[in-house]
Amino acid sequence: MSHKKNTNLAPAIIEINYVKLADVSTIDFGSLPKSRIVNLNHGAVWSNIYFTPGKISFEEPITDSSAGRIWQQNLTLFFPGIDLTDKSDFDNYENIRFLVKFKYSNGDQYLIGTKVNPCKFSLNYSSNDGGSTISFYKNANQPAYILQV
Repeated sequence: MSHKKNTNLAPAIIEINYVKLADVSTIDFGSLPKSRIVNLNHGAVWSNIYFTPGKISFEEPITDSSAGRIWQQNLTLFFPGIDLTDKSDFDNYENIRFLVKFKYSNGDQYLIGTKVNPCKFSLNYSSNDGGSTISFYKNANQPAYILQV
């Protein structure tokens, strides 16, 4: 099999939504391989988080261990500015677990986190940069799931 030069640009992440693990009812298998469908509790909704365009990345480097392969999933974004409400919310997020979905400019959507292995939240505020670096991260035994909606 040969692979020729790919002239398609990698799609950009254009949207991020998160939900507290406590608001998730079920996560079901989707009809596509490695896909999932997330069902939220009645009244629960996904929350959107703004980020500076071009200041976001998703990485999942693979490491091999005695337990098998581990995908170190990390979605990092820059949140410009901060006020007392944002700061208070974000400080509380440090001890809450989440599911995170993100959408690429080509329409593909992915999910990181499960009920058993949700994402953790990290905030690093910098007055020099004029905002905060936010990360949703976790280790997984497989790549991010395709999200079926």
